[in-house]
Amino acid sequence: MPYFFLFLFLASLAAIVVGMVKPGVVIQWGAVRNRGRVLLTYGLAAFASLIFIGLTAENDTPRTQVVAAGGDVSTPVQRGATEAVEPVALPPAEVVSDPSPQQLDQPSEPTVDQAQSEQDDPAERVVNIGNEFKLGNFLYVVDKVNRTQQVGNEDSMIKRATRGASFVVVSFRITNKGNATDDMVFTDDFYLVDQRRRKFTSSTEGTFTLEMMSGGDFGLTQLQPDITKEAQTAFEVPNEVLDQGVTLVIPKKGFFGIRTVRIPLKF
Repeated sequence: MPYFFLFLFLASLAAIVVGMVKPGVVIQWGAVRNRGRVLLTYGLAAFASLIFIGLTAENDTPRTQVVAAGGDVSTPVQRGATEAVEPVALPPAEVVSDPSPQQLDQPSEPTVDQAQSEQDDPAERVVNIGNEFKLGNFLYVVDKVNRTQQVGNEDSMIKRATRGASFVVVSFRITNKGNATDDMVFTDDFYLVDQRRRKFTSSTEGTFTLEMMSGGDFGLTQLQPDITKEAQTAFEVPNEVLDQGVTLVIPKKGFFGIRTVRIPLKF
């Protein structure tokens, strides 16, 4: 049985590796098919497989018999049987005095800066192109948004949009304002929402072409504190949807981020 969960663990690791390059290959369901969903889905599967490997390995461990010095095999004591047990002297227990009221941990109250930060950070904000805004530990500026029929150039590669559609290329800057290096920064977790509230995630092929052209690191980057990096992400959207206008949505980093910033786009 442990070998089955070992196979699942290895398969999950393989899916994570493939999904870092092409999320759509290993995520065939749902509207969101980015690298964050790949890590969340197959990371949990790998973690669960490790747990079951440990549980099943313990259950499959053979029981050993205890052989006494005289060569007799001891048998386990059945439930309900009684044996004479010699009393064992226990060391005296230490006497611990009750903590004084001053020693008890008191819940810390939020500081004025924390309370002000929570009030100034609503669940959803609307900004414009060129405005600076902060989400979690990251500072963003969306510099420009272009609508084009193709991305890339002759020196790297060219990806043309499907007939009846266009690419929307979002160029932005991201700065780590936290106190530590962040090794898991996804730069392709933006998405577009149209007038019918349909969600358009980033185009894997379009974004890959942009990153090849600029020498990027394929949507996953490392950010040191107070370091700013420039990035681009591309969306492939029908022309009739773009003519009506769409909204660019930037979510807070992390699997459980609930805050978002919205930027209305008109072409």
